[in-house]
Amino acid sequence: MDVDLRSIAEDYVRVWDVHAPDGLADGLFHQDVVDQNLQPGQGPGLAGVKQIIGPYHNVFPDLTLTCDDIVASGNKVAVRWTATGTHEGDQLGVPATQRR
Repeated sequence: MDVDLRSIAEDYVRVWDVHAPDGLADGLFHQDVVDQNLQPGQGPGLAGVKQIIGPYHNVFPDLTLTCDDIVASGNKVAVRWTATGTHEGDQLGVPATQRR
Protein backbone atom coordinates (compact mmCIF):
# COMPACT_ATOMS: atom_id res chain seq x y z
CA MET A 1 0.00 0.00 0.00
CA ASP A 2 1.39 3.38 -1.00
CA VAL A 3 0.89 5.96 1.77
CA ASP A 4 0.95 9.70 1.08
CA LEU A 5 2.74 10.98 4.18
CA ARG A 6 2.46 14.60 3.06
CA SER A 7 -1.31 14.36 2.87
CA ILE A 8 -1.52 12.66 6.27
CA ALA A 9 0.70 15.36 7.81
CA GLU A 10 -1.40 18.15 6.27
CA ASP A 11 -4.58 16.56 7.59
CA TYR A 12 -3.06 16.14 11.05
CA VAL A 13 -2.26 19.84 11.24
CA ARG A 14 -5.62 20.80 9.70
CA VAL A 15 -7.62 18.66 12.18
CA TRP A 16 -6.78 21.23 14.91
CA ASP A 17 -8.03 24.15 12.78
CA VAL A 18 -11.53 25.45 13.65
CA HIS A 19 -12.38 25.30 9.95
CA ALA A 20 -11.45 21.62 9.58
CA PRO A 21 -14.09 19.68 7.69
CA ASP A 22 -16.47 17.58 9.77
CA GLY A 23 -15.28 14.00 9.99
CA LEU A 24 -11.62 14.78 9.27
CA ALA A 25 -10.48 13.25 12.58
CA ASP A 26 -12.60 10.15 11.90
CA GLY A 27 -10.80 9.57 8.61
CA LEU A 28 -7.36 10.40 9.97
CA PHE A 29 -7.20 8.46 13.25
CA HIS A 30 -7.96 4.79 13.93
CA GLN A 31 -10.77 4.26 16.44
CA ASP A 32 -8.24 2.78 18.89
CA VAL A 33 -5.48 5.38 18.37
CA VAL A 34 -3.04 5.60 21.28
CA ASP A 35 -2.24 9.22 22.13
CA GLN A 36 1.28 9.37 23.56
CA ASN A 37 0.62 12.88 24.92
CA LEU A 38 -2.45 12.27 27.08
CA GLN A 39 -3.90 15.34 28.77
CA PRO A 40 -5.51 15.25 32.25
CA GLY A 41 -8.99 13.77 31.97
CA GLN A 42 -8.53 12.69 28.34
CA GLY A 43 -10.27 9.46 27.42
CA PRO A 44 -8.82 6.74 25.20
CA GLY A 45 -8.89 6.34 21.44
CA LEU A 46 -10.43 8.58 18.80
CA ALA A 47 -12.99 9.92 21.27
CA GLY A 48 -10.14 11.08 23.51
CA VAL A 49 -8.40 12.87 20.62
CA LYS A 50 -11.64 14.67 19.76
CA GLN A 51 -12.12 15.48 23.45
CA ILE A 52 -8.79 17.31 23.48
CA ILE A 53 -9.33 19.25 20.23
CA GLY A 54 -12.59 20.80 21.47
CA PRO A 55 -11.10 22.81 24.35
CA TYR A 56 -8.50 24.36 22.03
CA HIS A 57 -11.37 25.65 19.90
CA ASN A 58 -13.09 27.01 23.01
CA VAL A 59 -9.97 28.87 24.13
CA PHE A 60 -9.03 30.02 20.60
CA PRO A 61 -12.34 30.19 18.70
CA ASP A 62 -10.60 31.52 15.56
CA LEU A 63 -7.71 29.00 15.69
CA THR A 64 -6.14 28.61 12.26
CA LEU A 65 -3.22 26.32 11.45
CA THR A 66 -1.08 26.41 8.33
CA CYS A 67 1.55 23.97 7.08
CA ASP A 68 4.62 26.06 6.27
CA ASP A 69 6.91 23.21 5.20
CA ILE A 70 6.58 19.45 4.90
CA VAL A 71 9.58 17.19 4.43
CA ALA A 72 8.95 13.50 3.81
CA SER A 73 11.57 10.81 3.38
CA GLY A 74 10.90 7.10 3.46
CA ASN A 75 8.46 6.45 6.29
CA LYS A 76 9.19 9.70 8.15
CA VAL A 77 7.69 13.16 7.84
CA ALA A 78 8.38 16.50 9.52
CA VAL A 79 6.10 19.53 9.49
CA ARG A 80 6.79 23.17 10.28
CA TRP A 81 3.47 24.79 11.03
CA THR A 82 2.04 28.07 12.23
CA ALA A 83 -0.97 28.51 14.51
CA THR A 84 -2.81 31.78 15.00
CA GLY A 85 -5.78 32.57 17.15
CA THR A 86 -7.21 34.95 19.72
CA HIS A 87 -6.93 33.85 23.35
CA GLU A 88 -10.58 34.25 24.36
CA GLY A 89 -11.04 31.51 26.94
CA ASP A 90 -9.51 30.50 30.25
CA GLN A 91 -7.38 27.35 30.23
CA LEU A 92 -5.35 25.59 32.90
CA GLY A 93 -5.75 28.54 35.23
CA VAL A 94 -4.58 31.07 32.64
CA PRO A 95 -7.23 33.79 32.13
CA ALA A 96 -8.10 34.89 28.60
CA THR A 97 -5.88 37.71 27.36
CA GLN A 98 -7.98 38.67 24.31
CA ARG A 99 -4.67 38.88 22.43
CA ARG A 100 -4.01 37.29 19.05
